[in-house]
Amino acid sequence: MDVTHIFAAATLTRVIGIEHKNEDDTTWSGLAPFANISATGVTTKDVTGIKEQVRLSFTYSAGSAGEFMPVVLAAPAWRPY
Repeated sequence: MDVTHIFAAATLTRVIGIEHKNEDDTTWSGLAPFANISATGVTTKDVTGIKEQVRLSFTYSAGSAGEFMPVVLAAPAWRPY
């Protein structure tokens, strides 16, 4: 994940979580959140024990109307083991 810019005030904080589930599961469960992101730059997260399906959740823990930050997300890199 690469935060390219932060526009407006510096109070904006984005929280990105990794959620996963198997196809037969009825609910998603949290696997590993990224640390609060409030600055530009590249952030990575290495996790194990991932189930069949993966998604990212985005929430804001601080900030005001009109503040935003563009984020570039690369596809997950899977390890062969």
